[in-house]
Amino acid sequence: MSIASNLDKLKLINSEIKNEQTGTPDDFAKKLNISRSMFYNYIGEMKTLGAKIKYSRRCMTFYYENDFELTIEVNFNDNLIRKS
Repeated sequence: MSIASNLDKLKLINSEIKNEQTGTPDDFAKKLNISRSMFYNYIGEMKTLGAKIKYSRRCMTFYYENDFELTIEVNFNDNLIRKS
């Protein structure tokens, strides 16, 4: 998987969690076109960056327990790619 694809997935995961519209872990993984275990790898990475992510069984969605902001900046030979 390319770096750009990974960044796009992180951006989508972040957006859906912020909007509390992820659905179940299985549904969300399917939406991202990845396995459930890969999805949890992304969640784990986001947690290492300070995200407090919880899952509500009642609402069937992931949500942030804190005010987490994901901003990604990548430089390739002075070409800036920004994802936020």
